[in-house]
Amino acid sequence: MNYHQLKAKHQKDYDELSKTQGVFYAFSDNQFKEGLQKLGLTEETAKGKITSIGGGGFMLADKVQSMVDYSEKTYNEMQEAYKDEEFLLEALTYELCNHEYCITGDSRDALEALGLEAKDIPQEVFRKARIEATKDF
Repeated sequence: MNYHQLKAKHQKDYDELSKTQGVFYAFSDNQFKEGLQKLGLTEETAKGKITSIGGGGFMLADKVQSMVDYSEKTYNEMQEAYKDEEFLLEALTYELCNHEYCITGDSRDALEALGLEAKDIPQEVFRKARIEATKDF
């Protein structure tokens, strides 16, 4: 499985899990009320039953551990996949391009997206990814 496939799998799994765990996103009071309605709750009945997960996300408080477990699982899968240099090269190149390395020359955002530090990446892989990320610029 390549980087794009694994990311797509993780997104699909997250989307499915989110539905069963009562995850919703709200950026206004109206959206928050709509999210509660979908869960069969009101602002009064939601007290203590809903928790913020950051980034405008909310979920059922009693389901948080399942999301923590899911996050740990996907993190571990990705860390294991990074052991394959071809996978790591593809992932790093993609994230460098996605974070406009060709313009900024700064790899920090790409590394953060991967959950890695520069010291975690073999220098030759890092060099190849930087070349790939800037070759069409």
